[in-house]
Amino acid sequence: MSSKASFRPVPCIGGWQIVVTWPDARTEQLGFYSSEADAVRWINNVSDKWANKAVVGKTTRRRIFNVGAIVQLVAAWRTWRLKRPRGRVKSAISRSSSRIL
Repeated sequence: MSSKASFRPVPCIGGWQIVVTWPDARTEQLGFYSSEADAVRWINNVSDKWANKAVVGKTTRRRIFNVGAIVQLVAAWRTWRLKRPRGRVKSAISRSSSRIL
């Protein structure tokens, strides 16, 4: 097992991405490149500097959000919001209906 990250270009819809595999088996997808040659050029010219900066500055790395967790948080918030009691609205409706009668 290597102690350095490995980079490889991977085709995606309409272009290429770079997949980084870290020594602890984590993977990340980087960027979007219009051709395989652009992706390989980035790997050859920038990848070592990028990996060193990512390892040294772990606190400054951009955080990658788990989309599933965000969807669950939004769903839980909406459920809570729909189920919470709305006393003010009910009291205002009951007051207005009593005036009509």
